[in-house]
Amino acid sequence: MRNMLRAGVIEGLNRIMEDLDTQDSESDVREKFINEVLKKVFGWPSSRIKREKKRSDVACLDEWGNVVVVIECKKIGTNLDRQHVEQLKGYCDKWPFVKIGALTNGEDLFPLTMKDISDIINRSKCLSDFSCRKPKDQTMIENRLELLKAKKYEIPFHNIKEVAKLFRENYWRLTV
Repeated sequence: MRNMLRAGVIEGLNRIMEDLDTQDSESDVREKFINEVLKKVFGWPSSRIKREKKRSDVACLDEWGNVVVVIECKKIGTNLDRQHVEQLKGYCDKWPFVKIGALTNGEDLFPLTMKDISDIINRSKCLSDFSCRKPKDQTMIENRLELLKAKKYEIPFHNIKEVAKLFRENYWRLTV
């Protein structure tokens, strides 16, 4: 199942690259990424996808309206680097519930936890380690992709234990 998720991401990126080129804008990449990857692969409904929220390109919301995923998009052909990771970190830091961020230039996707972002900024890891197209550690990438699925942030109201587990798993960054 997880391999299918990564394959779906790559198929979506391939469709973006078929439709866009280096002449197209960052907002063109953003719209294509939302339609081809966020909606079709990760299952995000339009109502929970916000564009240009606090300057981030894309913010995905849980059912309570909290930003849980932040995505920074760049033009096709942009060489993504540490500077872009720092920009993504700035956006992720604006919301206490963000579980994962991602960078894309429409050609590749780099799903990054907050720890991954810190490791790249501190130079203990390289951004290329997190490439969906050429993963250094395929299991790690698959685990990161699971965190991008909308279903991860749906709220089960079956019993209080499930709600407590969901809160611990998804809102661990919140400090009171």
